[in-house]
Amino acid sequence: MRRIRFFVFFLLALTFPVVTQAAIYYLPGAAETAGANNSYFSSTVFITNPGLMPTDVAISFIPNQASPDPGLEILRSVPAGHTIRINRALDTLFALTSDTGTIKLDSPRPIIAWMATANVADPAGTYGLAIEAVHEDDVLVGGSRLYHSIWASHSTDFSRAYRTNVGGVLLDPGSSVEIRVYDSAGVERGVGTVTSPRPASFQVSLISLLNFVDLPVGRVQIDVKQGRAVTYVSVVDNRTSDGIAIAPEFLSLESGDFTLNGVARTPGVNNTSWTTDVRLGNFNPFAIQVNISTLGFATAGNLISRTLQPGHTIEFTDIIGPTGFNIAAGTGALRFSATSPFLVSGRTSNADPTGARPGTFSAYQRPVRYPGGFQMPGSVRTLSGLEQNATVRTNVGFLAGPDGADVNLTLLNDQGDTVKTMTLELEDNEWLQLPIHTLFELFSVDFLARINIRVTSGSVDSYASKIDSGTGDPIVINPATVN
Repeated sequence: MRRIRFFVFFLLALTFPVVTQAAIYYLPGAAETAGANNSYFSSTVFITNPGLMPTDVAISFIPNQASPDPGLEILRSVPAGHTIRINRALDTLFALTSDTGTIKLDSPRPIIAWMATANVADPAGTYGLAIEAVHEDDVLVGGSRLYHSIWASHSTDFSRAYRTNVGGVLLDPGSSVEIRVYDSAGVERGVGTVTSPRPASFQVSLISLLNFVDLPVGRVQIDVKQGRAVTYVSVVDNRTSDGIAIAPEFLSLESGDFTLNGVARTPGVNNTSWTTDVRLGNFNPFAIQVNISTLGFATAGNLISRTLQPGHTIEFTDIIGPTGFNIAAGTGALRFSATSPFLVSGRTSNADPTGARPGTFSAYQRPVRYPGGFQMPGSVRTLSGLEQNATVRTNVGFLAGPDGADVNLTLLNDQGDTVKTMTLELEDNEWLQLPIHTLFELFSVDFLARINIRVTSGSVDSYASKIDSGTGDPIVINPATVN
């Protein structure tokens, strides 16, 4: 049983240790451009300064090779504790109305940044994807490691199924990235190389690498041959043009033990219907068994196992339903474990169960190590850019670790003022998801909000899901570490 204790404080200053290290961040996949089927894609950037001192963020743009460099650096001041939102970022900052590329942020103090790129052409609602800023310490470096996305799907018929693009930015002159595509059995189906004499953004469609062959289930391997790069894989539903963005992962040598938080098979508000698809990838030269169990579901003790052959990628469509646990309805988290390394990815989608409206609106879910990747006592994490109004709603989810969790939550506005605080107590492996206003027992949250999360005992994993009320399209916001 959970216990929630509320304490109300208004307009209290947020205090964190002062950190002064300069840092550079990259947001690939920025757009301000018309698309297919009368769509128009626009990027919104959220920047949070969690510290005690103001910071000036120098914002510049790295275009595609075919586009001229605007050569502009825009300075935006972000006061201590504030969150700023830059709508139509490429147009607002650089007067670009038909371009795509990468936004670069250079700050003398640590910041938190992410970006939503969405189709905004239909006044009834938007759809799109979220991309987290990549810190300069986390960019891919030539000759170091191979990175993988086990979520690639491509159809030669753009009226059905999915299409996949590999995008990103080459950060140094002469940088080079090799892209290899494999099918579900681990057979190489295509290879290509992207290089540039100057820093440049890029996007490659898998259709050019697959020789116009379908790839229902596959994976992408990224190898930076020279220089530095930031990459992502975008999988787009051909029927709705809604996509998910996946950051390729390095395969650890550790045995696999992961969670996917916020999986579902359930109806939702505004005629939404949610299901979760899962993919598993085995890169070992031998078969492995992956055990999958539910956490936080109403029915306990759910367990299934699957054997993965060497090099194979498998997909569970609607894993909570008939292809997996065969549960009629439920929400919570999944745990995946094996004695060898493997990769796991998740996608939760809203789709019309009657089929009258074809296609899906989806959000990507990244795996988190259980419980090593959970938030422990001694750190603060924050969920930023949260909204609750007539056009968008936000749910906030938590999964406690094996020893439960005591968590202090602070709701702040975009000025960094504390609106309300509360304490959340969760038992071992307990899962909780609530609308942001319900979580804090407020009538509404009609401001650009963020939530600071501090664990006092145990461990917890958290996320926020922002859902467009018109389309039912979700994006998942993962917590960023403040200190």
